[in-house]
Amino acid sequence: MEKEKLEAIKQWTNDPCGAVYAETYKEGSKEFFEAALKNRYEAHAPWLKKMIDELDVEGKTVLEVGCGMGADLLSLARNGAKVIGLDLTPRHIELAKKLFDTFGFPADFIIGDAECMSLPSESVDVVYSFGVLHHTPNIEKAISEIHRVLKPGGLAIVGLYHKNSWHYWVNLVFLQGIFQRKLFKMSIAELLSSSVEFSRSGAKPLVKVYTSSQCKRLFTKFTAVKIKKYQWAKEQIYFPWIFSRITKYLPAFLPSLLG
Repeated sequence: MEKEKLEAIKQWTNDPCGAVYAETYKEGSKEFFEAALKNRYEAHAPWLKKMIDELDVEGKTVLEVGCGMGADLLSLARNGAKVIGLDLTPRHIELAKKLFDTFGFPADFIIGDAECMSLPSESVDVVYSFGVLHHTPNIEKAISEIHRVLKPGGLAIVGLYHKNSWHYWVNLVFLQGIFQRKLFKMSIAELLSSSVEFSRSGAKPLVKVYTSSQCKRLFTKFTAVKIKKYQWAKEQIYFPWIFSRITKYLPAFLPSLLG
């Protein structure tokens, strides 16, 4: 297995996606999962649950590539989908199974690689993957696999990190890279790997970013491609205290431009 994938397994075995926001509760308990879900949909990305709920998935087979602890997969199951969760990290699959058992929904889970999926061709109606594929070394192969397992006319919803975003250019490149002089000691790839994902294990997962035009090229096999920019958080803007009142107005118009 490539070193990037081993680092990803190390990263999310020690810090499962979203677990840090629920660690005041016993891991795997109902309270633990409820706290993680609350943070994901109310604090981290309020727009995400709305987007998921607008998808037409009732009665359809939905595969999530990189399901993590299963938060979004559970939302899809609650909306009537027959769900399959695939993840490279066994710890994620273990927790996702507990989540579904806790809330009483059926699901199939696979420990597997996005670049080489074991599912048959043309076997699912929808593929969903949020914040995952920018961590795999051969994203082109992973997207080709998504295209392969989708039925004709199927839908893929894929979330990737945006290169031309406020967070990338201002917070990472300028503030950390130049102002804090990190780019004088490491490459931009190393800065992304060490700074983007929350980690207490010392793991440095691969992190890549993409422009809109790069995304279009990645999905050339698909009939129609729509690109939208979403994620924004007030803490992404580092103004001096004197400008703190401004921050409450900025998120209203910036997500669709620099999210």
